[in-house]
Amino acid sequence: MVGIPVITTNREYHKEFGSWSKETNPTLEQEYWAARGMPPMEVFRNLETRRLICVDKHSMSNWSRKLVQILTRDLVFEAEKIFVWKNLKSINGSNNLNYI
Repeated sequence: MVGIPVITTNREYHKEFGSWSKETNPTLEQEYWAARGMPPMEVFRNLETRRLICVDKHSMSNWSRKLVQILTRDLVFEAEKIFVWKNLKSINGSNNLNYI
């Protein structure tokens, strides 16, 4: 995210950010000449779009938020399992229940 166009043949990168040449499977030469031939403002707009994708999908705050969502979801699931187990135990009146 330093404002320099990335010229690559990496397909995953192209899926995420697009290619300069708009080709499905571009060569490095096609990518280079496509980026080089763009007007400076178009290059800037493309770089800004890619920067926003990075911030949205790959920033530390985003990773932290997703981690908290996963951990919270798992904690809620565990709490629900314990609640169900305790209720089944009280209904059955037995300590002989397997943990769900």
